[in-house]
Amino acid sequence: MLLDSNFLLVPILFGVDIFEEIPKLLDRDVDFILLRPVYEEMRRLAIEGSPKVRKEASSALELSRGRCLVMDFEASGEEEVDDILLRAAEELRCPVATNDGALRRRLRERGVPVIYLRQKSLLKIDGWVPDP
Repeated sequence: MLLDSNFLLVPILFGVDIFEEIPKLLDRDVDFILLRPVYEEMRRLAIEGSPKVRKEASSALELSRGRCLVMDFEASGEEEVDDILLRAAEELRCPVATNDGALRRRLRERGVPVIYLRQKSLLKIDGWVPDP
């Protein structure tokens, strides 16, 4: 399960424990993966953001420590973080958790399952077909 930076903020902003709720939603154990560019984006926010953003990003990184594997996955050329997430999801054949509407559309167009937050309290998934 790849996590986008905005999804790491869900526990902080909305009180939803993504590390508990995603395995329930999928009815299986889940390995949570932060791609290095996503991790670096969160670290940058924790250092350079406004005071509120710094606190939220720092809290999200602390919460993810020990729960997420940080995986090196380098950009090719001028790829943005969303492009890297899309490419990694296809190559690793795994779902992505994101609240970014544009990224969600791009992922679904490519057949990648997407987990997102609805009504500020419920996790939903599009495109997931459970194993029999």
